[in-house]
Amino acid sequence: MHVGLQSAAGMYRQDKSRIFHRYLPSRKEKFKSKLPAFLSGNQGQAQYEKQLEQLNKDNMTSLNKKELTFKDAECKFSEMKTAYEEVATELEEYKEAFAVALKANNSMSKKLTKSNKKIAMINTKLLMENEQVKYFLSTSY
Repeated sequence: MHVGLQSAAGMYRQDKSRIFHRYLPSRKEKFKSKLPAFLSGNQGQAQYEKQLEQLNKDNMTSLNKKELTFKDAECKFSEMKTAYEEVATELEEYKEAFAVALKANNSMSKKLTKSNKKIAMINTKLLMENEQVKYFLSTSY
């Protein structure tokens, strides 16, 4: 079960990597397509630098959001892992308590069976003695 949690974390990391690789190239292409228009003249250069700065800001904002999302998912994953470990520990405690109770139950069952056999033997002896007493009483009169 622990391996499943690790693979879930690995899949999340792969998704994060795939998202970054999917969005960042599209922004570069957008930038490259606008580059020739901005390179014509000083005014174009200023617009180009302004656009480049905005693209960098957008990229950083996007990257920061994705990192926060990833850290949030890691935190939730850690909480789930801790909860899983607590439940697994509690389950082991119940298993141990059940094993102890089962052992005690089996022991008591053996003792009870032994006691029942003794009672049956004593009961048989009493019945035999009772029959003998009845016989002697009936023959003595």
